[in-house]
Amino acid sequence: ILRGTGMSKNVYERMKRSLEVKLVDYRDLKKSMSNQDSYDIRPSGRTCYVLSSNERFCVVSNLCAKSDLSEFFYAGDASVKCEARNTDSKAFSDEACDNIWKMSLNETELSKPPFPILFSEINKTWFAKHLNTTQWVRGASYVQGFTSSSSNIGHFSEKIFLLQHFLAYPEEYSKRLSNVILLSPPDQVKYIANGWHEGVIKAILDPLGTNGINLTFTSSKLNFDAPGYRFIEKNYHKVTDKDFLCFEEAILAGFLKGRAFFSEARGESSLVEDVVDGLPVPWSSLNFRLKLSISNGKAISPPSKKVLLYLRKTKRRFLPDDEVRLSELLRRISHKHSFQFSVDTFSGKTFSEQVKMLEDVSVLVGMHGADQANSKFLPPLSTSIELFPFGFEHFMYINGSNSGIHYFRYSMHNGTDFQRLKNYKNRNDCLRDIRCKEFYRCDRRTVEIDDIDYKNIELLFISALQSSSKMINQLKHPHKSTTLSYFL
Repeated sequence: ILRGTGMSKNVYERMKRSLEVKLVDYRDLKKSMSNQDSYDIRPSGRTCYVLSSNERFCVVSNLCAKSDLSEFFYAGDASVKCEARNTDSKAFSDEACDNIWKMSLNETELSKPPFPILFSEINKTWFAKHLNTTQWVRGASYVQGFTSSSSNIGHFSEKIFLLQHFLAYPEEYSKRLSNVILLSPPDQVKYIANGWHEGVIKAILDPLGTNGINLTFTSSKLNFDAPGYRFIEKNYHKVTDKDFLCFEEAILAGFLKGRAFFSEARGESSLVEDVVDGLPVPWSSLNFRLKLSISNGKAISPPSKKVLLYLRKTKRRFLPDDEVRLSELLRRISHKHSFQFSVDTFSGKTFSEQVKMLEDVSVLVGMHGADQANSKFLPPLSTSIELFPFGFEHFMYINGSNSGIHYFRYSMHNGTDFQRLKNYKNRNDCLRDIRCKEFYRCDRRTVEIDDIDYKNIELLFISALQSSSKMINQLKHPHKSTTLSYFL
C-alpha cells in the first residue's frame, strides 16, 4: 500500500514504522528477577499530562497492586507533577495537580469504587521485604480498565483510541512501550471481546496479524516475565502466583472527550496533521485507517460521490412514513447532484460489514447515537450529517470524532416537552436529570419530524453535497507535499 506512492524514503520509513506495532523486550537489558538477590528500584515518580481538551493520563514509576488487583498503591512520596501537553503551557498548583491525579485514577477504572487506595509510606525498604513475593512487570505498561459504559461503542471509542494515539506516534510513546494491559469486568467481556470492539482492538494492536492476538479476557494466572498483550477479566482472582504485582512504569490511561484522534505537536515527531480548507486531519486518524484497511484486507478508497442514509432499528427511530419520506427526499436531491444514494442500517451487521458500508462514501446521514462512532471509518474529507431529536444535542461525534470529516448537524425544531419541565429552571437544567435526558434523547419513543424540519434538512443536505463535490474535485489534484496526499 505504501510503496510506489512517490513519497520520500524518510516519510515512507516513518509511516511504515508506525504500522509495525512491536513491544520492547527488556529481557536482554536486565537479569531475571529470580536470579537476583536484590533489585535496584528505579526512582519513584508520578507525572500527569493534561491534553488540550482537558483529558488526562499519568505515568507512574513503581505502581503496585495486590495480586488479585483489588487494591493499587503507589510506592514513593506523596508529590505528583503535572504538565500541559498539546496545549499552551500552563502551571498547576499543588492542589490542582493532586486533583488531576485523583481524577486520572478514576478515569483509568482499574478498580470499582472505592477507587485505588494510595500508600505513600511504601518505599524501597518495602520492596526489599517483599522481593520474593512480588511479580515485576518490566518496561513501560499501558494500563486501561473498562466498565459497564464500554458496551456502548461510542464510549468504548473514547477509551480505546487513546491507545491508538500512543501507538501512532512511535517517536513519542511506542518506542518505550513493553506491555498493553486491558481490564474488563466479567459482565462486559462479551461485548469487548466480540464484534465491533474486537475489530477495533485488533486493527489498533495487530493490523498485520503478526502478533497472533487472541482477544480472550482470562481469569487465569498470567506470565508477566515477557512483554506482550494481556486481557484480564477483572473478577478479583489472583493474576500471578506472587502476592503483589508491581509495574516498573505504568501509563494510566483515561479517555478522550468528543474525539478519537488528535495531533502530537511536540518533540521531534514529523507525523503531524494536515489542514485542508480549515479542516484538521490528524496523522493518527490516517494511521488508523491504514491499519483498518490492512486488518480487513481492503485497499483504501478515496471518497466518491455516494450518499448513505442509515436508519436506526432500536432507539431514536423515525416513524415508518417519515423513514420513507426522508429517504425519497435525500434520494431525489442526491440524483440531482449526480450522487449515488442508498439506505441501510448498521444493526445486525458484523464489524467488517459495517466498515465496508463506508469504504468510499462521501456523505453519511443519520440520527444521533452510537452508530455515529462509525463515521471515523469514512474516507478522510468525507461529510457526516448528524440529526438530533427535538430538545437534545451532543458533541461526541463532531468532525467524525476529529477524524478529518466535514460535519453538519441539525436538531428538530419542534416536538413534545418533558412533562415535568416546569419543575426546572430551563431545558438545560432538566437535561441534567437522567429521566429528562432519556426523554429528549428519545430512548423510548420515536423522533418527531415535521414539514419545517424537512425543508431545513433539504437546505442543509444541498450545502453538504456542494461541499463534498468541491472536495472530491480537489482530491483529484492533491498537493503532493502533504501526508494526506501520500495517504490518498
